[in-house]
Parts: sequence; structure tokens; C-alpha cells
Amino acid sequence: MHRHSAPETEPGPGGNRRRPARTPLGPGFGPGLGLWLVLLALLAAIGFLALGACGIGWPVRGPVYCLPEPEPDARDAVLIRERMRERDLERRLDRLRLQLAAAPPCPPPPAPPLPVREEPPPEPPAPEPPEEVAEAPDIPEEAWEDRDITLLDGCWERVTGLTVSHIETGEESTASTWRLCFGRDGSGENVVMLEGSGRCVGDARAEFLDDGRMLIEDVEDIRCPDGTFIYLGEWECQRTAEGEAECTGRQRIDDDLLRFTLRRT
Repeated sequence: MHRHSAPETEPGPGGNRRRPARTPLGPGFGPGLGLWLVLLALLAAIGFLALGACGIGWPVRGPVYCLPEPEPDARDAVLIRERMRERDLERRLDRLRLQLAAAPPCPPPPAPPLPVREEPPPEPPAPEPPEEVAEAPDIPEEAWEDRDITLLDGCWERVTGLTVSHIETGEESTASTWRLCFGRDGSGENVVMLEGSGRCVGDARAEFLDDGRMLIEDVEDIRCPDGTFIYLGEWECQRTAEGEAECTGRQRIDDDLLRFTLRRT
């Protein structure tokens, strides 16, 4: 069987007034307990934030711990120095830019020189023609007229009549040089370089005749190294206007008239 009690009322001006009901609390609960709960929640929040700073998320598995801040190694130190050096270089570059901006402008380069037309050098004067000096004649006219045999002193060269023929075969040979060399007394020799025979030599002599002509006669045959020889002959010579000697004569072997010209070498 249940028991029911009427609520207590407080008298009022209009009659009885009902008291407000109160929530019953257990033993030991009161206003101080709420403050402790708030403090506990605040500490839990602070711990959760500390775990987040250590890199630990939620939920937490395994042991919970916070690593100490690692010390910078050598590479970090090098990187820091390089960054400081970079900032220093940038500051120096900024100062140089400011100095360059404040510097006076460079003067303009000088104008290039105007082209100068070079005149060609004057042509050298034409050389004067050399004075013609008359060459002394090979045979001086005065010495020839005086019949001075010393005028033959030296060597003379036959410039014509250089071909000889073999008396038996008729084969012709040509002398490359044919010289007559005399001393001051008129004595001399023939020296002939004959094709195919070599150097042929034979004595000769010269003298003036009473009529003013010069006589040149071979004293002996002109003999060659191969055993052949040129027959001796006699030649009468006249002085020409050019100062040379024109000679005609015959060899001992026949009466054929032969001619040659003598010129001083």
C-alpha cells in the first residue's frame, strides 16, 4: 500500500502558495564538484594540444611520448651560412645599383674619323736613256795603219767559217768555238772545239804585209785527239769599218777560196 503526502504550501495573501520542488542530490554532491569537473576538462584539453604538437594524433595507439627538437647538423649550418652570404651579396648588389644610378652618364664615344681619299703616288719620272758610249773597235784604226802587230795581243774568235768536211767521206762537222790567240810578237795558236773530235790545237803566226794587209798562216795542221786534223792554210785579212778583220785564203790541200771573220773575244 502506497503512502501519499500533500505538498507543503506557504500561506499567501490570496490563500495558500505552493513551494518550488527541489531536485534531490546524492550524498557528497554539491557546488564544489562542478568546479573540479571544469578543471579536469581544461587539463585534458591542454594535454590533447600538447600531444598534437608532438605529432601524435587521436586515437592514440601504443606508448605516447614527445621527441626532443633535433639539433642542426653540418648541412644545416652550411645552408644557413649560404643564405646569409646570399643576403649579403644582395645588399652589396643594391648598393652598387644605387652608386651606378647616381654616377654621371658616360660621355658619348668620339665620332669616327672621316675617310680620307688617298691620292696615288706620282709616277716616277721616266729614266733618262743611257748615254750611248761608242764601243772601242776590236782593231783600232790607227794601230792597223801603223802596222802595229801588238794589236793582236789576246784571243780572237772566228764567227763564220766554222764548218769542216772530211776529205774522204765528205762528212761535215761544226766547230762550237774556233779561237786564235796571239802574243805581242804575233806568235799564236789555233784552238778549235770540233764536234765529234774534241779540242784540236795547232800553231799559227801573224804579220803585216807591205801593202797594209795582215797575213795569218798556220804553222802546222790543227790536230785533234781522235787522230784527225784540219789542214793548215794561209789567210790575208783586211780591217772592216766595224773594227773587225775579214779574212780570205786557202788550205794547203786545195785551191778553194775560204772566208771567215775575226772578232776579239
